[in-house]
Amino acid sequence: GGTGGTGGTGGTGGTGGTDYTATIIDNWYSTLGLDPISGFSRLPASTNIALSDRSRAFTASEYEAVLAAANDGSSGPSQRALTFNNASFEAQQLDDKKYTNNSLTGWTIGNAGSYTAGAYNPYKKYIDESTIDGQNVAYIYQDGGSIRQTLGETYSADSDYSISLALGDTKSSGEEGGERSEGGEGSGSGGNGASYTVNLYAGDTLIGTRSGNTGDIDALSDITFSSTTKDASLNGQALSLEIVKTGGEELEIDNVRGTVFTEGNNNTGNDGRWTLSYTNASGSQSTRTYTASGENWSFQDLIDQVNGDTAVTGWSAQMAQINTTRAFNYNADSTNDRILTLSTGSNAGTEFTIAAGTSIDDAVAQINEKADTTGVTAVREGDAIRYLSLADTVSVGLTGGAGGDFSETYRKGVNFYRSGDFGGAGVVSFRAPDGTSVSSTMETVQLREGEDPEGPEEPENPEGPGEATNPEEAVTLLNNSGANFVLAVVDELIEDLNERVSYYGSVEVSLETALRTANLTEDQALRSEESLNKIDRLDVTAKALVASLLEDSSIAVLSQSNAQRGYAYELLLNQPRGNAYGFYR
Repeated sequence: GGTGGTGGTGGTGGTGGTDYTATIIDNWYSTLGLDPISGFSRLPASTNIALSDRSRAFTASEYEAVLAAANDGSSGPSQRALTFNNASFEAQQLDDKKYTNNSLTGWTIGNAGSYTAGAYNPYKKYIDESTIDGQNVAYIYQDGGSIRQTLGETYSADSDYSISLALGDTKSSGEEGGERSEGGEGSGSGGNGASYTVNLYAGDTLIGTRSGNTGDIDALSDITFSSTTKDASLNGQALSLEIVKTGGEELEIDNVRGTVFTEGNNNTGNDGRWTLSYTNASGSQSTRTYTASGENWSFQDLIDQVNGDTAVTGWSAQMAQINTTRAFNYNADSTNDRILTLSTGSNAGTEFTIAAGTSIDDAVAQINEKADTTGVTAVREGDAIRYLSLADTVSVGLTGGAGGDFSETYRKGVNFYRSGDFGGAGVVSFRAPDGTSVSSTMETVQLREGEDPEGPEEPENPEGPGEATNPEEAVTLLNNSGANFVLAVVDELIEDLNERVSYYGSVEVSLETALRTANLTEDQALRSEESLNKIDRLDVTAKALVASLLEDSSIAVLSQSNAQRGYAYELLLNQPRGNAYGFYR
């Protein structure tokens, strides 16, 4: 297909009564003696093939470039920290047991009441200070109160986000709201720990959350949660973190942290791709694009993608049956002997000395003398030579010529093909990783030489023409196969014999004259050569013909006797080829 793979059909001939011109691909299959129907198993047993082909295989470097581009990435996996403002709440300088009321640098206080939230420097008797980062913590005293910060980081569906922070509680007598306003708006009393919910947003969309209770530990302990949403429509939305106290004791907060994990991004800009343009069932043009992209991508992935669409497009794909190099222009070097080296994956290489002045035809013949050894067959295409093989890889090297040395390895590609009866014309376009493109228009090519895709006609006599042992039986057999046609031709025979009545005495001359008429119809009537293949029998037959002709008084009398005309002609028609006295000399 557009990959530069091969495909094709067997020889030439006519299909359905229409003249067929063999393609270059026909020649490949014919040269290698392949029956292409065996190489396209997804097609019906009797059909033509529509192929789109670059007429050559990939070079090894082209092949590897497709694989490399499919597997490369613009960046590898990465991990980096999220940046929070005043993450440990040290921005405000506070002495032991001092706090701020509804003021917290870098954070927004939500659902604020008289004593909702702020910064706090707790006294050691009220909290295990070893669990605090620095001196201060943030507190939320009021149920339903919250603190929130919008980050400079924006959301990307290619990334995962992890949030960690320390949450805890204090002894009840250490709670800021309770200490300063007994019976106030908060619920900072009791000893059952603080309940909380922590939310991560992309814009206004919640992408991760964690809820729980601190457990009345009179200290702080880390919790961690991660984003759970992958939504490209949120890309570019600002991230924000919200911490809510939902009940229980006063909630203490410290050391807020975050991490962004990004997988390696696929670099799709240089991926090889195949675009199939085809006529759909409604008669309009449609396209399918198949891309060489992703980790561990292989050409089998391309085949699977194309074949997954066959029910819709009518097209299939497979690894090419034939490995074809590009066609090399052949310049006969009249001065230098050159060394041509051919090898496949299964042999170490065979050298050919192409002597100075060797013609292109002689070079092709020289190469093909060792085709059984090398697994490589040469074909001439104009002034160029192409190398064909069934091997996955073919290497070609040339040294010693005036034009310099050359070496290249070729690999099979992928065939795009379909039934010749499915849809209209189609095109496969291939874009290589280096940005170059090549397109090939589909053409319908023939499966086998001379085969009618609707199948051969049934013979009129499937049991065969039978066999005659004497002239009379031969007459009967031939009459059964078409006496009217025989008699019509005998009319022409008699007219010719009429001009040569004076030569009836010469058997050979008379029979050669009749040959010009009989040859016109030798393939139209069944004949039995086995019964008349001896010279002595031919002699008897010829004499019988002469006797029959002379027995009548005139040619006019002979022409009035249908039985006699049929008998005479049928004897003429059944002479064996190659005999010295036969009609078919």
